Amino acid sequence: MTKDALDHYYEIVESLYDRSRQPLPAPPKGEFYSYSPAVSVIDRRGPQLWAKTGADTKAQEQLRETFRQIEFATELPSAVMTRIAEGHLDGQLADARMSDDPDADGLALHRRITEGNVELRDRLARTHGAKDAEELLGRAQRFVRSYPALAAILQQHGLGSRADIVEGIVGHVFSTGWR
Repeated sequence: MTKDALDHYYEIVESLYDRSRQPLPAPPKGEFYSYSPAVSVIDRRGPQLWAKTGADTKAQEQLRETFRQIEFATELPSAVMTRIAEGHLDGQLADARMSDDPDADGLALHRRITEGNVELRDRLARTHGAKDAEELLGRAQRFVRSYPALAAILQQHGLGSRADIVEGIVGHVFSTGWR
């Protein structure tokens, strides 16, 4: 490489990386910053929920932190965590709307959970066989129960019976060999 070409290269590098800027400050001790797909869902859709519920800043940050901790602890794939966050916010928004008949809402949720469980077992049996499907479901249930925050989120709004969410958790348990 000629000296002129090398000088030109360094000019490009200097223009891309402004060397006069100070580096970002280090995060507080014991904390780190990372991208969180579930938190990005909350940041995108949260204002709609908070406008309806009147949640204060502390409650908003608590929800973000709960999802951040679940992601970090469980190492669930981003797509699964995104579906869980979307479903949770959908359920919270549905709860925030006033219903004329809460008993009918409860009955509809119970029916959705029952239908979701049947659909899920059928889909898993077709994919893995009946025996292996039940074994995988058992492993997935133990996985979820080992993370109380995740279990609490999945118990709300029937999320733990949604086939797309449970299949993602089953896939994670299967691929990681979690027992």
